[in-house]
Amino acid sequence: MEAALGGHRLWLQEVAAGRLIVSRSSRVFVLLALWSSTAWAQSPATDDAGTTTVRPVVNDVRAEARWRFDRGLKLYNQNDYRGALAEFLRAYELTHHVQVQFNLALVYAKLEQSAEVVRLLTGLLDAKEPKITPEQQQLAREVVAVHRQRLGLLEVTANVDDAVIQINNVEVAKTPADPIPVGAGSHVVSVLAPDYEPRRFEVVVPSQTTRQLAVELRPLQENLAHLDVSTSAPSVQVFAGDELIGTTPFDASVAFRPGVHQLRFVRPGYVSEERTVVLHPGSSGQLSVKLTLDAAATQQGKLAVTVSQPQALVWVDGEPRLDFSDGLRLPVGKHLLRVERSGYHELQREVVVEPGGSAVFVELFPTADTLAAYVDSAYSQRLWSYVTLGAGVAVSAGAVGFLIWNGARETDAQATFDAELADARDTVSGRCTTPECQEAVRASGDELKRVQGREVWGWVGLGVGVAGMAAGIWMRLGADDPDKFQASSGALVSNLGLEVRPGGAALRGNF
Repeated sequence: MEAALGGHRLWLQEVAAGRLIVSRSSRVFVLLALWSSTAWAQSPATDDAGTTTVRPVVNDVRAEARWRFDRGLKLYNQNDYRGALAEFLRAYELTHHVQVQFNLALVYAKLEQSAEVVRLLTGLLDAKEPKITPEQQQLAREVVAVHRQRLGLLEVTANVDDAVIQINNVEVAKTPADPIPVGAGSHVVSVLAPDYEPRRFEVVVPSQTTRQLAVELRPLQENLAHLDVSTSAPSVQVFAGDELIGTTPFDASVAFRPGVHQLRFVRPGYVSEERTVVLHPGSSGQLSVKLTLDAAATQQGKLAVTVSQPQALVWVDGEPRLDFSDGLRLPVGKHLLRVERSGYHELQREVVVEPGGSAVFVELFPTADTLAAYVDSAYSQRLWSYVTLGAGVAVSAGAVGFLIWNGARETDAQATFDAELADARDTVSGRCTTPECQEAVRASGDELKRVQGREVWGWVGLGVGVAGMAAGIWMRLGADDPDKFQASSGALVSNLGLEVRPGGAALRGNF
């Protein structure tokens, strides 16, 4: 078994060294297969003059799903697996697409959450008609086989039928239940039933082992009380007396027997907090605890946050932070990051602060109205850049043509002046003494000066035209990209597999 696990670790390292490589060869086919219409549809619009134009219409849900998936791929390739997980989870929430589910499993594999890997991939493989490719099915079987070796089984029995079994405060089954696969390690197991006192146990389950837990529920004389427990920071252990209730955040309310309970909240890097709660039979309530940073804590790191949009509001563990770009001193471990900006979707994700420091780049996705306004503005900027460039080209061309034409007129005027001057010098005295001669020389000289004088307007026009072209080019280069928030891949991954090469391995996908 150790040899197999060691080989898989090496395989995962090779995959981690690879990248999700995009091929666009089947892009059009996948677009038609995945979406009934594109995320950026074209809709005709008619103005007052009766002219019909085609403008982009943004489908917020599909556009966001594709953008989230694209962001997930980028974060995966940057080894930011928690960031990739947040983006894939959002994309799956929007689409429930099997390819997103498949990639979620791969991310969970990177995060070593074997139970989620097996659950997601088994669901794809057990379908009557699997919607993933044969290559993906083979990869899924290999990954499931390895991660099952990292799982143990927890067999919970109770003296009451239909008792709820929770693992780490998440309901997973009801009694009687088949053995439950869980990741190797420590888990908080709760067994709950109406009219019975709740029981909780901290159970260590080794890999490839079935751990049995027999629970005897004792009848209650009074109904259970329920308490929604939350903390400002995640990964806080909650104790009721000496009993470990679980680790925040909780997915559901916590059941208690009625009475007085002394709750204790513990996490390294924070000052421990205690709360006394009095719970009446059948009651429900909420308890929110704000933890204070321990100034004497040594296990701290720095979290630097960069946001794609200016004037964004950043919260860390529920606290607004204005100094986020300079780096925040935080206890090592998990923290909850929330970023908001008007006109953009709120982003929440879990970040991990390492002892040496961590950096997070947050890219916000606009709402439908903001996205439509942005696309419209971007197209307008492009249009005016082309108009300015075209005007500059036209003015420059006209100026050059004028200079060429005027140059020819100047040559003719110079020849006329030279001829009149030569005729004057052919007289007996060598001077132009007759009124006719003087008038001819003066007229030809004035014409030459006039032609030479208007040449400056050609150079001015050329300068204006060149400036217009430069302005048009500058406007085009500085214009917003209307496809900025469109997924660069163009569609969700339709084919993803492992390619083994002499130099390593890479995940390859067709789009």
